[in-house]
Amino acid sequence: MLPLADIQVARDRCAPYVVETPLVGSPRLSEELGTDVCLKLEYRQTTGSFKPRGAVNSILALDTEARAGGVCGASGGNFAIGLAYAASRLGVDALLFMPEQTPASYLEATEAYGAAIHLTPDVTSAFTAAEEATTNGRAFLHPFDGAPMITGNGALGLELLDQGPATTDVVVSIGGGGLYAGIASALAANRPDIRVWTVETAGADVLGQSLAAGRPVEIVPTSHAHTLGAPSLAEAAWSMATNGTPVGAGHTVVTDTEALVCALRLREELGDLVELAASSTLAAARRLRDRLGEHVVLIMCGNNLAEEELAWLRTELGV
Repeated sequence: MLPLADIQVARDRCAPYVVETPLVGSPRLSEELGTDVCLKLEYRQTTGSFKPRGAVNSILALDTEARAGGVCGASGGNFAIGLAYAASRLGVDALLFMPEQTPASYLEATEAYGAAIHLTPDVTSAFTAAEEATTNGRAFLHPFDGAPMITGNGALGLELLDQGPATTDVVVSIGGGGLYAGIASALAANRPDIRVWTVETAGADVLGQSLAAGRPVEIVPTSHAHTLGAPSLAEAAWSMATNGTPVGAGHTVVTDTEALVCALRLREELGDLVELAASSTLAAARRLRDRLGEHVVLIMCGNNLAEEELAWLRTELGV
């Protein structure tokens, strides 16, 4: 677990740069699932995902000399935009290494915040290039691992406790696990009875494959839920998912098709299009409906899914 005091510090110092996102009830989903369902609208965070939380906190954790040298990172999606935003707000130069297959909307959004971009063949080479960039004096900020990243994300868990004190279950998607580890740490320190359920899509199931192997493994992501496409897990996420307490209540792997169907369902509910990483939580809740408690929260972690990408996905998946 990450220390509660560190999460509280992160929440306070990041407050000027991030948004406290709403928690809203969903009567129609509640009726469908047979329990009270609320949606944590984290996609209304600046940049359209939760990533600024950890990115801002990670930069603020650097000393003055490190900030002056600039930061770098590797990402095929939301972290690139989040780090670019954080760097622009804090007056720090940012360089992002991004896979060549990254959707144009992510590249454009990252550049819009003033970050420089270097394209690489794939996500693995992006990580390698970012780590090598530290030889030029830049600080490498990991997209989902490290205490500042995870405690920054943990502020979302504290918000959730303030907004939904009756919460019994939380469903959150896992890419590399930094969001899960942060939320789970905050909840476990305050309400260890709350069960945290994790979900991945097939082809982005590094936790699922690790659980099957009995140890952390690395994968080559193939899922269309590209914001879940981490090749490895944060150590803290693995620990929490396997510790047998409510914070590791259970793991579900859904298909891209299930996640896309749920994205369309959530657009009817919210009037907004969320990405597959977010809608996979509804897909998991549908599978878990007989195991969930009385007050369930689904984490809507991001909405950076362009309409043209949605149209392509519907054709590709036959939805």
